[in-house]
Amino acid sequence: MNFYPPGPVNVPPSLTQVSAGFRKAVTRSILTIILFIVVFVLLTVACLLLNVACFWAAIHLVMAWFSKLTLLIAFGMVWAGVLSLVFLYQFLGTFFKTREKPGIEVTAEEHPRLFEFIHQVTQDAGAPSPKRIYLTTDVNAAVSYEGNLLSLVFPARKDLFIGMGLVNSLNLGEFKSAMAHEFGHFSQQSMRVGSYVYLSNKMLYSILFDNGVNRMLKNEPGGLLGIFTLILAGLLSAMQGILKAIFKLVNGQYSKLSKEMEFHADAVAISLNGSQNLIHTLRRITFSGKVTESMNRQMGSIIRRGRQVQNMYTLQSRLLLEEAGKEGISVENGLPVINGSNNTPAKRLVFRDLWSTHPSNQDREAKANTAAISGSIDTRSPWILFDNVESLQELMTRLYYVETYPDLEKYTIATVDDFYKEMETEPAAPAIFKGYYDGRGFTKINTETPLNEQFNSFEKVYQEAHIERIRNRELLLEEMEYIAAIREGKLDISNFRYNDEVYTTDDAGKLYSSMVIQARDELKWLESMDQQAYNFHLQQAARTGDVASVQQKYKVACETEQSVFSSIDRVSTVITLIAAIRTYEEITPDAGLVLAIKLSALQGEILSDLRQFLEKQQDILAAYPDFSKSANEWLDKKYTFKVGNDLAMYELEPVLNHCIDYLEMMQQVRMQRRKQYLNDIAALQ
Repeated sequence: MNFYPPGPVNVPPSLTQVSAGFRKAVTRSILTIILFIVVFVLLTVACLLLNVACFWAAIHLVMAWFSKLTLLIAFGMVWAGVLSLVFLYQFLGTFFKTREKPGIEVTAEEHPRLFEFIHQVTQDAGAPSPKRIYLTTDVNAAVSYEGNLLSLVFPARKDLFIGMGLVNSLNLGEFKSAMAHEFGHFSQQSMRVGSYVYLSNKMLYSILFDNGVNRMLKNEPGGLLGIFTLILAGLLSAMQGILKAIFKLVNGQYSKLSKEMEFHADAVAISLNGSQNLIHTLRRITFSGKVTESMNRQMGSIIRRGRQVQNMYTLQSRLLLEEAGKEGISVENGLPVINGSNNTPAKRLVFRDLWSTHPSNQDREAKANTAAISGSIDTRSPWILFDNVESLQELMTRLYYVETYPDLEKYTIATVDDFYKEMETEPAAPAIFKGYYDGRGFTKINTETPLNEQFNSFEKVYQEAHIERIRNRELLLEEMEYIAAIREGKLDISNFRYNDEVYTTDDAGKLYSSMVIQARDELKWLESMDQQAYNFHLQQAARTGDVASVQQKYKVACETEQSVFSSIDRVSTVITLIAAIRTYEEITPDAGLVLAIKLSALQGEILSDLRQFLEKQQDILAAYPDFSKSANEWLDKKYTFKVGNDLAMYELEPVLNHCIDYLEMMQQVRMQRRKQYLNDIAALQ
């Protein structure tokens, strides 16, 4: 059986020829690297001369006037000179650090079809075979090379990284395009320039942002030595200013080269598999990336309850189809068919590959369409290239948890169906709203505001510019979660890029503060937009005499959301606490009593919420008699969590189950209240 899709015929050789813009970008990158080397050599010479001067002055000072004071001054002078050289050359230590590669390495014996497929792509692309192939958990593919001093002289063999989330999101033809793109990079001689830039950046980053001398000088000693410290700090600050300018220049030129390299790699992919396969690959990766990020966040929430999903790729497929249904996207052969670019905003936060940048998908699609190379469509799944697929998927799922939550010890594994029930999924609003209300709650508005004429048509209320801004706001809130985690030391990284600017972890707090201000402004705008949308809908309802009904349903939906969000916090606290207790190997009587008291207090608050929930949501809960019965049993039972003076461990399981059921039902009721309002509005159109 042939697992390799045939390539297009009559491809013009000019398609993959290096463009003038490419050559120009390579030349400029090389010139900036040469400039960096010259400046670095000059700074080294200056530091050596400083050391000679300091040693000469120290020796002559002590010989002319020997005392404790002159010895201290001499030591300070020598200390300052030596530290200036250490400041410049501390980066050497970074070249001896071994980078742990993500994922797991696989061999041809384990997956022979995959290696045959990769071998054929490399032959067609005229590229060397990868040194190693690694499987990772994400929706991505990449090439990487060892960044050490030897790679300046000898060509570095490159490694290939294949994300299983990517495999799960494409068909076989599109997977070929993704691999062809990566091996387009393998075939580029400019990758050697990339290695020079990588090493230059590594040196500059270590000097500017990860320098032990800087950290030591912050703890400024007092007395006479402190004077030398201040002088040295001023000198090093001047050197940093020069190197920061070089750093910015090197990366500015390389970002331009990186874009040209991406276009050229795209051209290689088009020559091997056609324009449309590449375009569909880009769209599906973007769509899948958005869905997978949301899935990963929810997996993070549920892991706090001590539960992992058995197979994240089966879950990913389910969520991809669900999201396609929400957005009105058709599905063929188990994958969404994305016609036209979607409104997913481009990523601005990058943790890996900080110094390369990609052109926009719109620009890449435009070039692919201009090339207009026809290719065959192969709708088979790329999983046919792998052996023991289900076991591999479950292994990669375990790897995801180990890499993301390394301190996790005890957990239970849930089937995809059971895990899905715990996820906070919600149906999209009717398609007519174009995603305006998706993935967020209603904002606080004045439901009694007089009608106005701000918008006079549905199309103006829900215009694309508004939808795009809302999605950018959602992206901002997601990014803030990551920046907050960096600020609090929860992510093991030393630097990141945001909006094409490189930051250190020390910068995260300041960046987060600026993002808070931006998020506050965006919320004010959204509240204003929601208010105007609500007013417009009241105008529409006035024509049919349904104003009171619209006002009431919006009010009920908002009140339900507010009460549900408040209750969810308390229920989630209990779920997390019980999950933590179940991991304890031993609980002392005193600790058990404290936990029982805490659980009892939280349960009291939850049961108070539950009574109100059962009373106010009777119309919806009538369709869920099993939940109502279970909830009333919980109200009647009211667990004490104590057996004598010990914690009643046997009561934790039923309470945990009650909490999970309550959590799921609150989300269900909240979604139905939203749906009632939005369906009525849609019916007015």
